[in-house]
Amino acid sequence: MFESGRGQLERLPRVLGRLSAGVTALPARRVTDQYLDTASFFFMRAGAACRLRRRGRHAVLTLKSLAPLEGGLADRREMSEIVEAAIQWPAVLPGKEIRSAVPASARRGKVRCLFEVKQDRARYGVRTREGALLEVSADRFGFGGKKERFHRIEVELKSGSARALAGFASRLARELELEPAGRSKFELGLEAEGIEIPADDEKAMRIARRDSARVAASLTMRRHYQHMLRHESGAMLGLNPDSIHQMRVGIRRFRAVMRFFRSILPEGSDAVDSGLRRVGRALGAVRDMDVHMGECDAVCGADGGMTAVAAESCLSGMNTLRGSALAALRRELAGRRYAALKRRCGELIRALEDPAPGDTPVARYSSSRLMREYRRVFTAGTAITAASPDAELHGLRVRSKRLRYACEMLEDVHSRPMRKMAKRLTALQDVLGEHSDAVAAVRLIRRMAEEDFAADRSGMGRCARLWESRARARRAAFPKAWKGFLRGGAGKRFLKCLRSDGKK
Repeated sequence: MFESGRGQLERLPRVLGRLSAGVTALPARRVTDQYLDTASFFFMRAGAACRLRRRGRHAVLTLKSLAPLEGGLADRREMSEIVEAAIQWPAVLPGKEIRSAVPASARRGKVRCLFEVKQDRARYGVRTREGALLEVSADRFGFGGKKERFHRIEVELKSGSARALAGFASRLARELELEPAGRSKFELGLEAEGIEIPADDEKAMRIARRDSARVAASLTMRRHYQHMLRHESGAMLGLNPDSIHQMRVGIRRFRAVMRFFRSILPEGSDAVDSGLRRVGRALGAVRDMDVHMGECDAVCGADGGMTAVAAESCLSGMNTLRGSALAALRRELAGRRYAALKRRCGELIRALEDPAPGDTPVARYSSSRLMREYRRVFTAGTAITAASPDAELHGLRVRSKRLRYACEMLEDVHSRPMRKMAKRLTALQDVLGEHSDAVAAVRLIRRMAEEDFAADRSGMGRCARLWESRARARRAAFPKAWKGFLRGGAGKRFLKCLRSDGKK
């Protein structure tokens, strides 16, 4: 997606002819887009844009993820269906497939038109020299009745690798001296209409040194519970991978708080933990596919033509598995068990708000537990050798993540040492996480080959070997990452600070 001027739009057909293996002029279109949302901004909060595109007597309703632009590129999922064109807003959300993906609470309300985009679009079908099929469009558009007009060139991948798309887009930008678009049409429209979503204030839920352990647990659980709920709708839609990831993060952190404050939790909290674990696994099944699909093209496509073709088979199989996992997640989030789990989460948070005799200050309560978590990380990391199984590196990753969550949770209590330790743990986790992802991708690709997800088994085998090479490289990087974690006696300073705070 590139910003352009009128002259660049006029030169576009000639430049496409020079850069590609073939160009076909497609019928030009004059379209009117209406972007829709509820009064509570359900779709935007879910990380999606809802667009009704009118062309003559027909209209297409589309939900698309709001993935951010990075250098003018964005990886966006979408779902579309044909609906009635003559709709007056506000109205009930039309369609069947899209309505079925929206939670019942949002279906009951009406959607309204946020703003309208009118555009003239010249389109070209392009076949790159690498064999990818693209659609390149030259757009002239404006918002509502406003006089200002914008010019933009967009490149959309129809089939082939993302690597081929990025390469072609880069060459096109150089030839036409284009600048990457910093904002999407949706973002420009929101700005033109002065529309903003109120930001959530999480500062009110941060803990302080003077808080008791019970109050600290309640405040932190509430923050992560609200984070989980904020991304629930986006996770159910399944269009924006970040919504899946963020809801899962909220659940992981909620469970980490429960684990850290286990000794002061009321009876019945185990049911909350097991329910959150169940939902987290359903989210994880979708998230794993998103991670693997995001990396597969880069890992396998870089090896050349044959492996790039095999990567297409891998991506197709992963997409099929993602669809099944997303359907299971939607059933989980729409079910009675999940509704009951949310009630129990609220009850647990409220129960900890009430003071109890002999409440321990959070600084004293947390000091010994943080020291214990650090020693577990240190012991596990020191024991890892070149011969250690993959499971031991994964175990260290889990322990490191628990300690990092605790450090981030308590940085206002123990201050500077927490922030420094969290930073070191993040660097260590980056290496361990990439290793775990590569190991998991190898298992997944080999399972897909065995279960006939694709005819090209030998090609999928080549992809698996490339992932194995990546796993070995990450394992080889671990000793340096571990030395970096220990460098400068950071662990000793961390423990010294905690011993001091534990005596106060």
